[in-house]
Amino acid sequence: MNPPTETIEAAANTPIITALVILWAVLLLGFGMFFFVRACCDDAEKQESLVTAWPASAANFFLFLWLLGLFYLGGGMLLGSAESFLSEPMRLLMGACVVQGAFALSVGALAWFATPNVLTHISPVAIPPWRILKTGVKSFLSFYPLLVLTSVFMYGIAALWRRLDFDYTPTPQDLVTTLQETEHVWLFWAFGFMTVFVAPVVEEFLFRGVLYRFLKSRLRPLGALVLANVVFGLIHFDLSAFLPLCAVGMFFTWAYERTGNIAVPIVCHACLNANTMLLLLAPIPLPGQ
Repeated sequence: MNPPTETIEAAANTPIITALVILWAVLLLGFGMFFFVRACCDDAEKQESLVTAWPASAANFFLFLWLLGLFYLGGGMLLGSAESFLSEPMRLLMGACVVQGAFALSVGALAWFATPNVLTHISPVAIPPWRILKTGVKSFLSFYPLLVLTSVFMYGIAALWRRLDFDYTPTPQDLVTTLQETEHVWLFWAFGFMTVFVAPVVEEFLFRGVLYRFLKSRLRPLGALVLANVVFGLIHFDLSAFLPLCAVGMFFTWAYERTGNIAVPIVCHACLNANTMLLLLAPIPLPGQ
């Protein structure tokens, strides 16, 4: 006889787990303030850009966008045709695979047909693996306090709108709610693998390695920084997280520019996503819920 399946939320719904997660967040904030101040002091003396722009033609870039849309819509149509045969957890998992697959296929196609090759100078500075890991973790800690501040700011804006009788309350995405309440523990770990190991690689190659470097060849550095990360924020389709995601994207770009190696923002992105999955284990409600 199989033991009853516990939900992720029920397993985490203890004062000890909640207290440990809150302690973890406080420690991250404290260490983050330390590394943020150090990073600002270091950058006061710092150097020119280490990231090489990607001077592709507009035709190549728009062909890339067309392929991205084609892969995304094609995958969505296939998923829609099979939706009636899939359980809700499997549908969510396959939907995430479609998004990441569309990103990966479009970048791969771009590397195959575009001139100059987008991957040729994507990491102009060689860094030992141990230093990539160390720098990525320190970069994550450096921007964590600002991520918290931008999130608090967004919730403050939401509270102000409610006082002015605007009907807007930030709510968790359907995926977040499903992961917290799911009876399928395998779903949580499958999404954890996708979130921590797959998404950082695919998204950093797409947004920093392709989009940012292309815009850098056409715009001033500040314009490329802002536009690439506005797109990064919009692509997540979450209004309440838009500003924090833009800030996160800018810090990923900062880590890329500061080191000249795409692996550093990948590690940074993986740390952020791992922290997000950890916080999902704590049943701490959003403001307004």
